[in-house]
Amino acid sequence: MQNQATPNARLHARALRRDMTDAERKLWSGLRGEQLGFKLRRQHPLGNFIADFACLEPKLIVESGWLAARGPTGLRQRKGCFLQGAGL
Repeated sequence: MQNQATPNARLHARALRRDMTDAERKLWSGLRGEQLGFKLRRQHPLGNFIADFACLEPKLIVESGWLAARGPTGLRQRKGCFLQGAGL
């Protein structure tokens, strides 16, 4: 992807991958590898944002959890605009 992650986003994504919730672990166990026919990445940094799950080919982002359901509206909108601008 052409939208490079910021150093802060990379560090935060690494911490999120290390400290997954039980629900995230269960979901990831069903998505990891190429079980669905394509490769997904978890907690993938894109610019200043972190996608919960990202598939680079085809371009697909799956958002779940706090931000998708209850996150601040402004942050959700900025993240949505960024991802849409990146063609995701």
